[in-house]
Amino acid sequence: MTEQKRFWGYVRLSQTGRGTENIEEQKQKIREYVDNHPNAKLITTISDGRGSSGFKSDREGFQTLLQKIENQELDGIVTRDRKRWARDFDLRLESILKMRQNNVEWHTTEEGAIGLNDEMNSALDVIRAAVDYQSKKQEIELAQEVVQQRMDEGYYQGMAPYGLQYDDDKQYLVQNPDEFHIAIRTIELVDNGETYRQTRRQLIDEYTEDKVPSIGTIGSIVERREWYRAVQNGSVIGREGALSL
Repeated sequence: MTEQKRFWGYVRLSQTGRGTENIEEQKQKIREYVDNHPNAKLITTISDGRGSSGFKSDREGFQTLLQKIENQELDGIVTRDRKRWARDFDLRLESILKMRQNNVEWHTTEEGAIGLNDEMNSALDVIRAAVDYQSKKQEIELAQEVVQQRMDEGYYQGMAPYGLQYDDDKQYLVQNPDEFHIAIRTIELVDNGETYRQTRRQLIDEYTEDKVPSIGTIGSIVERREWYRAVQNGSVIGREGALSL
């Protein structure tokens, strides 16, 4: 009997969470995909949680899988789509080279095998990543004028942090009813001496994983603990921080 290939899944939820399946749905799709490939077995699926950007390299789960690729501890990676793995051009190029060098397959549940052993397929994927990256840069440039105007008005500018959301007028940050209590619980756990990793494990025990922030996001929550406490007491967040309206 031919030895089964060792496949590892990878999931994350973007910072906005728009247009994507939640963590558990992604995991289920990966399980079903590998089950339909009798020559492969799913070892486990690593999650970087919610609020994890594909443009960043400091994702714990992502770095774990890169290391396993280099150590030849797996035969394949399965993600929901190409963007789940990496959106940054350099990250995509680096990881594709590592996969090719170590004979690791890359599959997505949407497209199937990417076929990185074929030079043209690898080149086309890198080009797609470059186009995606340039598109993102253009969006940023077009938004700069609007950003400056909002800042001049004293409004909050940028993506709402985990646990917070814009008010109805899109000016200030207020509580996100689905996440704010988890952010407060995160702060409580860290203030009680739990490490970020211990905090995330405890949160997963208390809530569903797709609602739990990643380790990086936990760090951001803790750094902004004064914001969350202020909002808890009725303030809103503007450009300069907490405001009482």
